[in-house]
Amino acid sequence: MQTIETMASIEGRRLLHSIFRELRFERQLSAFRILFTTWKICTSELNTGDFSNKDITILHKIGIFKGTSIWMEEIVNRFFFSSVLSLVYFGAAFLILVIGLNRFTDYVPLFLLIAAVVFESTMLMVMFLTMLFSPKDDSYYTEEGNNDVSSKDEILIEIGEIGRDLASVVVQLENLHDTFKGIIAVQTDMVESLKEANRINMDLAKPNPELIDHLKKTNEELEQFKNTFGEINQSISQIKDQKIDEKVKEQIAKIIKNNM
Repeated sequence: MQTIETMASIEGRRLLHSIFRELRFERQLSAFRILFTTWKICTSELNTGDFSNKDITILHKIGIFKGTSIWMEEIVNRFFFSSVLSLVYFGAAFLILVIGLNRFTDYVPLFLLIAAVVFESTMLMVMFLTMLFSPKDDSYYTEEGNNDVSSKDEILIEIGEIGRDLASVVVQLENLHDTFKGIIAVQTDMVESLKEANRINMDLAKPNPELIDHLKKTNEELEQFKNTFGEINQSISQIKDQKIDEKVKEQIAKIIKNNM
């Protein structure tokens, strides 16, 4: 069976913290039950097996005064300081409210005002005692502190790995973004090309009005050229007929001349 000298030793203080965590987080006892149990262990108990899973024998009692001092330092001050401070603030608020109501109304009985003053005074006294028994040395937390530091280091390492993975994911997302931008640019060019091809096909299917006008003008000019060419042919025919007549007349004249 494991033994320790007193609850005032480093091992005793560590044991007291371990029992507190067991009672609070594993057994889920109330705050008053935890306070009373740990006070008994600090002041009068020689074996922790009746209160905890750790069956450890305490060789020497340290008495009510010394035990209460250890209990105030290691339990009340370390784990219930915020609760005591909250009660002090609550007492102050309650006292101010009662005084204000007593000042402006006649519905506040005297005993309520006295009770508020007594409650606030008690809470201030508890606060004074709690701060009076503040721990002066945390050297026996070195081992636990090292464990906490190692746990923090592991957490930091995990956070660093998560950050590295996130950075890698961000880089990959940026690469995908650039790839998508390139694809979108290619798609935009293809859409513009399709639009241009569609426009050309529409122009081919439905000729341009300017082209139609140009073709009409060309047809008119061709028609004029045809008419002009016909007139030229008529003129040439007339000229040929005139020359033939002149030739015939010349021949007839020659024949007549020869006969005479």
